[in-house]
Amino acid sequence: MVTVAAIKNTRVYHIAERLAAGYLANPERLKLLISRSTKKAQLNVSSRFNVVKDSLFTFLRLLKAYSKGEYRDIPWKSLSLIVACVIYFLAPIDLIPDILGALGLFDDAALVSWTFKHLTEDLQKFRAWEENRSQQEQNTQDDQIARR
Repeated sequence: MVTVAAIKNTRVYHIAERLAAGYLANPERLKLLISRSTKKAQLNVSSRFNVVKDSLFTFLRLLKAYSKGEYRDIPWKSLSLIVACVIYFLAPIDLIPDILGALGLFDDAALVSWTFKHLTEDLQKFRAWEENRSQQEQNTQDDQIARR
């Protein structure tokens, strides 16, 4: 059984934690991380991973909004955990190497799930912000159509 404690004790996770601040300080580097992670997540169709795919995509949307300066209402520690999780997800050699196919995503899924649960409050605030922003954009479009 894979535990989050075991994952967090790996060399790969410790490296991911150290790299997180560098990604957060460099919007272009963060955008590259988001792009690579999105591609990898879209390629993985494992049923084990699909369970947490929505959580991972929430992380990626949050990081994208952060990199653009649109969303900043999240503690630095939470951001760092999310980035470390995403870096770990991208790493091909981790607790269970990705070359093992679907089995290799089991540790990634466990870490994504744990991170999401650990940051539930921050992520709920982000999703509410997204919902509000989406509604505002729809209202703006409706106003533009009404003026024509």
